[in-house]
Amino acid sequence: MCSFTPYARIMLTPSDVVERFSLAISRGDAGLFVGSGLSVPSGAPSWSTLFSAQAADLGIVLRDSDNLPEIAQYVINASMGNRGPLVSEIRDLTAKTSGPNTLHKVLVNCGINTIWTTNYDTLLEEAYGSGTALVRVEDSDIATVRRLDSHVEILKIHGCRVRSNPSGMVITTKDYDELEARRPALVQRLRHDMMNRSFLFLGYSYSDPDIRTVMQQVRLLTNGDTREHFMLTTKEKRSAELERRQELWVDELRRVGIRCALLDSHSELQALLAQMVLLSRGRTIFPTGSHMVNADFAVELGSRLATLDPEVVLLDGQSEGMGRDVLNGFSSAIIRGHKDIRPRIRLYPNPYAYDPALANDTELLETLMSWRSGLLRDCRIFLAFDGGMGTAAEVAAALKLGCTIIPIPLSRTGSAIKLMKNKVIATNLARLAPSYLSGFPTDLPTVEAVVDCVERVLGE
Repeated sequence: MCSFTPYARIMLTPSDVVERFSLAISRGDAGLFVGSGLSVPSGAPSWSTLFSAQAADLGIVLRDSDNLPEIAQYVINASMGNRGPLVSEIRDLTAKTSGPNTLHKVLVNCGINTIWTTNYDTLLEEAYGSGTALVRVEDSDIATVRRLDSHVEILKIHGCRVRSNPSGMVITTKDYDELEARRPALVQRLRHDMMNRSFLFLGYSYSDPDIRTVMQQVRLLTNGDTREHFMLTTKEKRSAELERRQELWVDELRRVGIRCALLDSHSELQALLAQMVLLSRGRTIFPTGSHMVNADFAVELGSRLATLDPEVVLLDGQSEGMGRDVLNGFSSAIIRGHKDIRPRIRLYPNPYAYDPALANDTELLETLMSWRSGLLRDCRIFLAFDGGMGTAAEVAAALKLGCTIIPIPLSRTGSAIKLMKNKVIATNLARLAPSYLSGFPTDLPTVEAVVDCVERVLGE
């Protein structure tokens, strides 16, 4: 009788995947591979739903084990090679969504700038917004459109319901077979990314036919020479046989370089992704505030942050004001301690820094925030001193991206004291560092109080 190694001994836990992949994000060499399961909560159809009506016309009842690209080929064959009706059906079904869901919104908060997807829908683009998302579908997109640091690339290997013409959507077995010949630049880019980035596969399941084709492409493109990749998917519970089949499938994923962890339920995914976002940002701090109130306070705070933890990294957005004084104190303390400053400060170019007045130009704020998006996606703690319109816009963006905001009011009339009353900010601080709020509004914070608050947030 054949005996099997207890599977738990070689399986990663979901927490293992989050921890390992977070390191890849913090190194800047992570990517996402997104399947249809991430879009289903928004009302988008699963793969089987896309083809069920057309298959019924052929007298076929779809099963989990069916090769859906093959079924799609049958549908087109029955239409005398006319792809139009099937493509129209796919476009109509993938258009009927309620917009980006909470999973999409959590992903926006992470610092990943390369996302591959097999989905035809536009939910990822909608979640990131037109100012951030750079969508690549055809070879011409790879060759002609340059990515800026503030961009997130969304590469749609199977085409797009909006951007692709009917012949450009990868649907049938013939399409898959001809993919490399038809889109050599896109396929070469996928090969490069699979060999140089660690990917997290989301939205795929054991019964999802799309992941089978992705696995085939991974094997063909890389010949086994890939980085370590990961997948989070829901555990199969419908029967003992299906559970065993999933275990064997997970083992096959591992053979092609994808380490899979099983979730007890899909509802666990949002919390795991939120934890991943937090861990991936490391111990990063962004000090900002354009108003000069107390330079000595800022310099002392920077000096204390430099010695708080050798892994604390300050993000430099090239702005003047209190944030600049914090950075000056931080860098001076490190240099005087004869330490290497290079890994402790991360620079983000800001063209508006050459003329500080531009930060308060309402017509330019949207462009300024597009430049700030990369910095804020990398930021774990946002230190908000008093500031003007530009600082207020940064705070609003930081809230959307899940940064922990610590207001530092040094006067009773500035913008920072108003942030202490912000419900979201106050609730978060009450959970993470309640002592920081204990003296407010009678007492303004001291350097010691700010450092203690930072330490508590980093220790979360």
